[in-house]
Amino acid sequence: MKYAGKILLADDEAHIRKYLSLIIRQLGKPTLIEAVNGQDALSVFEREKPKVVLLDVNMPLLGGIEILTASSSCSPRSQTARPLNRRSKTERLDTFEKTLRRKKSRVF
Repeated sequence: MKYAGKILLADDEAHIRKYLSLIIRQLGKPTLIEAVNGQDALSVFEREKPKVVLLDVNMPLLGGIEILTASSSCSPRSQTARPLNRRSKTERLDTFEKTLRRKKSRVF
């Protein structure tokens, strides 16, 4: 599968962002935008309007759940998919690819 849309990756831990970016880049040539805290993630979300958002639940300033709440009011058409944690790498990649195939925005 080849994906070339915008993806926002928000996590306060650099090694997690690095790991996920390696997986994401296997999907094609997405425009990957990174945020290091929740406030930055919300600002980037409002400005860039990414098609896919991957959020850490526990981040400084704003957590992932708070960002979901705020982003839903910014973009009411966004839909929420299941969190990807506690699954194998293959399951996460498969879920991510299926989500990207859909037409509507998804927030993780």
